Amino acid sequence: MPATKRPNSGHTETSPQPVKRSKCKDAMPSSDPLLAAEARIHELEQQVKDLHDWINDSGMTRKAPPHIRNYMNTQPGAATVLTKQIRSAARQISSSLSDKALNYRRTGITSDHISQAMMPFLSEVKDLRELPDSTAMAFDLVMDLAGYSYGHLDSAGSGEGDEEARPSDEVVDELLCELAAERRRDDSSWDFEEPLRLIRKRNHDLSPFGINNLCAGTEELLSGWQDGIATPEVVSKAVEKPVHNATRGKQAQRRGYGRNKATFAATIRGQALARKEKRKNGTA
Repeated sequence: MPATKRPNSGHTETSPQPVKRSKCKDAMPSSDPLLAAEARIHELEQQVKDLHDWINDSGMTRKAPPHIRNYMNTQPGAATVLTKQIRSAARQISSSLSDKALNYRRTGITSDHISQAMMPFLSEVKDLRELPDSTAMAFDLVMDLAGYSYGHLDSAGSGEGDEEARPSDEVVDELLCELAAERRRDDSSWDFEEPLRLIRKRNHDLSPFGINNLCAGTEELLSGWQDGIATPEVVSKAVEKPVHNATRGKQAQRRGYGRNKATFAATIRGQALARKEKRKNGTA
């Protein structure tokens, strides 16, 4: 019996031929160290971006390590992100304490404690003010923090009835005075009468609960503008931000600027309370 002829296992004329690789010396192999390093750098940059986005979305920018937070605050929209995070965190704390204040006989929580809880957030406003184009956002944020500071207005009012037990009131008022002056300097079309109406309504609603003179200095300042009274000279000096052309001495100038603002805030608030007392006594 004749043997069966096996098919030729070699390449036929129609079989695909192996691709010959170019031996050109200019061709860059895929294992080139430089390309590998660049790819790795790109990968790490994307990971950093994703991490920063996650930090922002999680509301953790405020709690990030200083070197990370400082870098993130240089990015576009940093002031908006920080404002949103401070407002959200403060609202949550206020809501939690306000619920406990409703049953203050058992919990011992009053609006004094809510006021105290706003202090860390008011401190964070200082960081916000360091960012570009943040004055309007900072003003609106402090107005909100003032609103978060007294809760549901239970019968405990301001606790012991001692205004010093509400530490946030004076800080809020001083910040609003500074920010209002800066905001009007930067934007002469700003409608300051809207916050003025809100401050007056708050004072009207809060007075029966033992919380008096909330934002008294700010109310006096804005009322003066409404009556056509120019911003006091001390305001102009306090809010005139120094322009630094050199790094040397920059921190010292900032400290001086801070002292000027603090002096202004205390002065304008003291004047406001004095004028308010005179009108109350009918001597103004």
